[in-house]
Amino acid sequence: MKNIAELLKGTIHYFFIITVLVLVVTAGYISFFWGIDAQISVAVLWQILLVSFLGSLSNIIFATKKNRMLGRLEFWLRWAGCYLYVNMVVLGFGSFFQWFDRNSLPMVVGMLIAIGIVFLIVAVVVFQVDKKTSDEINRILKQREEKNGTEEEEDI
Repeated sequence: MKNIAELLKGTIHYFFIITVLVLVVTAGYISFFWGIDAQISVAVLWQILLVSFLGSLSNIIFATKKNRMLGRLEFWLRWAGCYLYVNMVVLGFGSFFQWFDRNSLPMVVGMLIAIGIVFLIVAVVVFQVDKKTSDEINRILKQREEKNGTEEEEDI
């Protein structure tokens, strides 16, 4: 049950990061391809929330059993799978919602660039958060080690 709660927490974390970045990238994409004065429907906001949620489910691709580290090859395979999944979700729903013209090479390339930018930023943010957490855990473990080492010396 704890793993499910952690997975849900991670997915929600991804959702918020992805949604903010998608809104920023969407504003730039719409401004570039349709002009700064373009008008959009409120439905687009709901579509963005749906696609961001589905994109955040990519967190499940990295889910592993507790205390299991990924090997280098497995990590990169999962990372590539995650990237492909996100591309399928965004391009698939983007085409369905008519966010871009699939027959327009510049629009498709623009979508691929936008997806890449968001994916890369999310990866960097998550890496930084994970590194901070890891550093904090290591600091606490070192303090415990030092404390236990001091107590053992006093016992001698």
